[in-house]
Amino acid sequence: MSNINAAIGLVQIGKLEEFINKKREIVRLYNESFGQIRDLKLINWDLDQTAPFTYILRVLGGRRDELMEYLKSKGVGSGVHYIPNHIQPFFKRYSRHLPQTEKVSEEILTLPLYYDMAEADIDKVIVSVKSFFSADGSSKE
Repeated sequence: MSNINAAIGLVQIGKLEEFINKKREIVRLYNESFGQIRDLKLINWDLDQTAPFTYILRVLGGRRDELMEYLKSKGVGSGVHYIPNHIQPFFKRYSRHLPQTEKVSEEILTLPLYYDMAEADIDKVIVSVKSFFSADGSSKE
């Protein structure tokens, strides 16, 4: 590592708690906003013990890809970051049928979560997800 990269790293370490706390607050906002949507299953977080890296939720009813397209149309990025190893080409020779793993992998979706997200961006994510589900009555609200 170069001296410049080390210096940048040292400055960033001084901001680590601030970064973690901001991401925890975004996770809390997402959880509060999405907890009443029937077709979403949220991950249980212990935010006192966790430094969130990504915000993953499960979209039930086979609608994950539809939600991703909807979010894209609203200018909200989303992704699938965790593909089971037994599906990866490198591990193909060890592959076996893992129905629960495969089911969950078809449901999970990652939403934007980064420490310097503007309030407007957070609101855009929340409003977009909620509007997708409220359009068809999938919300418990």
